[in-house]
Parts: sequence; structure tokens; C-alpha cells
Amino acid sequence: MRTTYQMITPYGDIVVSWEGDDGAASYECSDGALRYFADFLSITMLNRADGSRITTKNLEPVDMLDWVMPNDFGIVVIPVLIPNDDDLMDDLFSRRL
Repeated sequence: MRTTYQMITPYGDIVVSWEGDDGAASYECSDGALRYFADFLSITMLNRADGSRITTKNLEPVDMLDWVMPNDFGIVVIPVLIPNDDDLMDDLFSRRL
């Protein structure tokens, strides 16, 4: 299953997606937008419960909901939902992304 989020930054939109459960994040955006997002993650030093730091290289879908979702630093996160996809809706509302 493909998971996709769209982010709006002061430097343009970012579409980030993952293929399957173990896929790495892929980004569709300008270099400036991705650099801004990477700087945001670096400055805020977001860590997971296991102490690992969140970066653009190890970003996971659940990170988008738990850490990046707040409207900070001009970044807005928008989940891209596929209508009629019951599994995706169940995952979203149970936070098992």
C-alpha cells in the first residue's frame, strides 16, 4: 500500500510517499522546499521514543502524524486520502501507519 502526504512550505509544496511498510520515503519537490524541510527537522531535533533522530532519510509515515503535523515553521501537512480505501482509513484512524 502506498502512503502519501503533501506538505506546504514557504519554498513550495512537497509530496512525500512510501511504498509498502518498509519503503524509504520518496520526495517530489524543489530542492529549496526539501532543504527547508530538512533544516526544520534538524533545528527542532525531533526524536522517536527509541531516541533515534528523525531526518529526511529515515522519515516514516507515523512521524508525519506524531511529530511534523503541527503547523510549525510555516509547514502544513496534508494527508492524501484515497476515497473508498477502507484499509487506509482504518490505518489512519487507528494510527497504525
